[in-house]
Amino acid sequence: MNNKFKIIGLALIKYLFASIIMLWLVFWYISGSAMGLPRFVVTYYIATQKFMTPISKATLFDGMLKGLVASLGEPHSVYLDKDDFESMKEHTSGTYAGVGMVLGHGSKGLEAVSVIDDMPAYKAGIKSGDHIVSIDGVDTNSMTIEDAASKIRGEAGSDVTIVIERDNQLSTFKVIREEIVLPTVKSKMLTDHIGYIRISQFAEHTAGDFKTQYEQLLSEGMTSLVLDLRDNPGGLLNSAQDIASIMMPEGTLVSFTTRDGKTRNYVSDGKNPALPMVVLINKGSASASEIIAGAIQDRKLGTIVGTNSYGKGTVQSVYPNLDDEGIKVTIAKYHTPNDRVIDGTGIQPDVVLELPKGTAPSSDMSDTVIVYRRSEEEMPARAEEIKHAREEGTEFLTLHNPVEYLGDESGRVTAMRLQRMDLGEPDESGRRRPVAIPGDIITMPIDEVVICIGYSANPLVANSMPGLEVNKWGNIIVGDDKQTSMTDVYAGGDIVRGAATVILAMGDGRRAATAMHQRLSGRIEEGALV
Repeated sequence: MNNKFKIIGLALIKYLFASIIMLWLVFWYISGSAMGLPRFVVTYYIATQKFMTPISKATLFDGMLKGLVASLGEPHSVYLDKDDFESMKEHTSGTYAGVGMVLGHGSKGLEAVSVIDDMPAYKAGIKSGDHIVSIDGVDTNSMTIEDAASKIRGEAGSDVTIVIERDNQLSTFKVIREEIVLPTVKSKMLTDHIGYIRISQFAEHTAGDFKTQYEQLLSEGMTSLVLDLRDNPGGLLNSAQDIASIMMPEGTLVSFTTRDGKTRNYVSDGKNPALPMVVLINKGSASASEIIAGAIQDRKLGTIVGTNSYGKGTVQSVYPNLDDEGIKVTIAKYHTPNDRVIDGTGIQPDVVLELPKGTAPSSDMSDTVIVYRRSEEEMPARAEEIKHAREEGTEFLTLHNPVEYLGDESGRVTAMRLQRMDLGEPDESGRRRPVAIPGDIITMPIDEVVICIGYSANPLVANSMPGLEVNKWGNIIVGDDKQTSMTDVYAGGDIVRGAATVILAMGDGRRAATAMHQRLSGRIEEGALV
């Protein structure tokens, strides 16, 4: 019996010793050092038994996994715990709860790579390129992008306090989180033939939205395209590929080679030639945005305009792990069709053009608005004037009437209050009378206002010249030679015709000048002075 126990005991000792050897060898392999296992045991003991407060084993283990991936020393390679993994899926789907801002690493540390139009961060005043100093009082110096993102995100309706540095000055913003469904594509016709499409990021639904709006612009007569990728941080490469296949003919989009020597090519496979194209980029254009811009530039399909892009020329793959976690790791640097590697350097535009300081990329296309109290049908303007205004990027806000202008302490205008109107019965002119909707008042932020009221003749001229004959509308009466009822006075333009065009006024001036020359010299000469 004793011998039996001895045999069993020896067997257990052998198995235990063998297990220790195996464990030691495993740690030797994964650490690259024969001291891997002792180092781990000592570190684990001190962390669990000597730290001032108890730490859960799960927290320590998650930290070990995150540290393992972080030790790769590449900012886009991270271990995604359950929350991080869920956030990433939300981001690529185009819906999440947060402030509408994309984070990245800048020269000073964590920064807002791009701020999405009309989202909470944008409305609060945070701008692309702002250095983020702290989030809810926590310094960002040692934060990863994912840690910062998890702190900024939260339940819709809650707030987060973000301190930023801009132009060496600190500013604090209290931003209310919202449930955000990202409209990733916006479009409009700039002229009869030039279309404009802005892509804010490449999410799951972006390609479908782009196709719909691209085809709509084609149906409206688009023969040239302005593609706006400013402040677009990238997103899904497959989405970018699908969009490229809509607007670019067959050819290479991007390629990359993995560490095992396998090369993967992404191509566009459009069936039609590309439209004449201008692509807008800036420092906030990154990743998939740079892939699109780089392919268009290399294949000479369009002109790149703006400032140098961000320079994220790497490819990441996400590998799901157990327990709803994942690992995002950089697998390669990508190459443009001309074999350029743009990581860290970005895309240099063909035409360097910077926006004025303080101007947001989204504001330059629609920063002029005509506010009118009636509808467009009642607008006292010629059809060609409205058409040309739209072609120049002017927007129309009808059925709104300015009732108050607001300013700051220095006296500069900052906003105007608008009364929403409805149309009632026609007035004496035949146009429907504007009627205020009680209590329906909005405030529009502005930085400049031009007041345009009326187009009737100025009575000052007639009142100061008693011998000047005018009609019932106050317009000066003239003959064919533009002479008025006063012998030495000639007139033309709107003061004679009423509201008309500059071309007609120029013609009136020419005829008046010719008549005056004839009267003074007794001669008629072709081409008399203007």
